[in-house]
Amino acid sequence: CRTSFALAKGWNTGPASNSVKMNTYFGGLYYEHTTGLWTDLDSIDWTLAEYTGKTSTFTLRPKTQDDYFNISFDGFLLIENAGAYQFRTGSDDGSRLWLNNKLLVDNDGVHDFKIVTSAGTVLNKGPQRIFVQFFDYIEKDSLLVEYNGPDTGNEWVAIGNEVLKSDP
Repeated sequence: CRTSFALAKGWNTGPASNSVKMNTYFGGLYYEHTTGLWTDLDSIDWTLAEYTGKTSTFTLRPKTQDDYFNISFDGFLLIENAGAYQFRTGSDDGSRLWLNNKLLVDNDGVHDFKIVTSAGTVLNKGPQRIFVQFFDYIEKDSLLVEYNGPDTGNEWVAIGNEVLKSDP
């Protein structure tokens, strides 16, 4: 029945051709942004995103006001060399960092700029899912997301657009 319909329409119904293998490449980060008054990350209803978009790196530039906002970032960190890595966030106010759905850094709460460092974690070569949440209460707002390990010469380096990708 389907073949008859296709023939009647003049569509090609010949044998299947060779398959083509394709990969989807993802670079940068998706973000979701909302506004409101919170004093910790657990109080935020993250399902109520007011603004969404894409950014090349961890930045607070998508914010729409100076105080009382939050942003979450979701993407991939491409690890070139397997080995032991550490992660840290510096923020005013709260921030958290997950890697491959595991919470590594919990820097939550209303506070002045503070850096919290993860324990070491061993990573294989390849893309790692990275997710960061941030909220600002009042006054200053800042977010720093860094890592160190074999890919950085074991120096602390900001996670930038050159490594925020799913494939080389």
